[in-house]
Amino acid sequence: MRQDPRKMKPNSREKSDFINEEVRMRNNLGSQTGKIKLILAILVVIAAALAYWFWSKKSVAVETNPLVTIIAVTPNYSVIKIPSQSCKIITTSKSVKNPNSGFFSSMFDSKNHPKYIKQSSSKQVCQEVYIESQVVNNYTISYRFKHYVESMVVQTPPQLNQTMLLTDLQKYQQIGESAGVVQTQKMNSVTK
Repeated sequence: MRQDPRKMKPNSREKSDFINEEVRMRNNLGSQTGKIKLILAILVVIAAALAYWFWSKKSVAVETNPLVTIIAVTPNYSVIKIPSQSCKIITTSKSVKNPNSGFFSSMFDSKNHPKYIKQSSSKQVCQEVYIESQVVNNYTISYRFKHYVESMVVQTPPQLNQTMLLTDLQKYQQIGESAGVVQTQKMNSVTK
């Protein structure tokens, strides 16, 4: 008579063979799943690194040379002194003895020939004075980039509301710095 296999109890050897085979299958499946998970993790890391690299290249290119808009241009004045001559005519008068008056003329015609007459002399007296004058020395410009407002001093300003690259705006500053030094030296030689 045959027994129902479901009702049969496996012996210890059959049990151990069954457990060993199940462990081998799990190890085999686990090692394959582990390899797949490792490969996927490596691919995700590589993809993230490439995405970051492309993003940083693009953002560095934009960040190093953003567009700026000129929002204010203010002239900076300096006072210079210009030497000048201030001249006046000074008139002096004094009483001197009349050369036409003599003994007889004073006796008979004293009104037409007085004994003393006024003699006037004029001369021009000049002195050096300094006249103050305001001149535009340079310009302070305010510009906006992103959400910031910055300012710089330039010799020749760009137009108000003009949009340009930051590197182009910095060219104005370099011209302003070199011209400002020349202007300062020129002003010092005038005022001495």
